[in-house]
Amino acid sequence: MKSNRKGPPTIEDGAAIKANILAALAFAKLQRDIKVIVASVKSPEPYVTLLSQAKDIAETEWRKSESLLRNRGIEIYKRTHLKESLEVKYLCGNYDDSASYRWNVLGVDVRRMISDYLAQQYDTPTPDFTSLTAVGPH
Repeated sequence: MKSNRKGPPTIEDGAAIKANILAALAFAKLQRDIKVIVASVKSPEPYVTLLSQAKDIAETEWRKSESLLRNRGIEIYKRTHLKESLEVKYLCGNYDDSASYRWNVLGVDVRRMISDYLAQQYDTPTPDFTSLTAVGPH
């Protein structure tokens, strides 16, 4: 990637890289969770619908973060999954740099993001089921 960017990576660049990593991890986790639910739950449809909507939000965030990286002249060229961390190498303008992210910290952030994605789907009022007639055994 060619970039006219000058100067070393900034704090904002680091935040953009981490946002990209988190969005990609959230998307992948939601994809895996959907497969697990389909394989293990008798009636997976409501769960799959909810998680699929969250996955769509994650994918949109991931694509936005990719665009932000391009606009900032950043290219992540290597991701190495280690036991305790994710190592990332990237070009930022003419600077070759790296960052390390601990899995336990990434996990907390990804779970928070997924919770936020799921919460975004509840901006509409909850249906009122109190008017339904209960039918029980006779």
